[in-house]
Amino acid sequence: MESNESIILCTHATLRFAFDQIGADAFNNCLIAIDEFHHVSSDAESKLGNY
Repeated sequence: MESNESIILCTHATLRFAFDQIGADAFNNCLIAIDEFHHVSSDAESKLGNY
């Protein structure tokens, strides 16, 4: 996240791990687009669903 890049492309798993390691605040003022919404659910175990 400490980059001058304007676009970062990653898998949903990488995004989950990034949230775990650097926290959600690091993504303030970022637009996050998730192409594979089948990974998102309201299940309590779904980290993407919680974010």
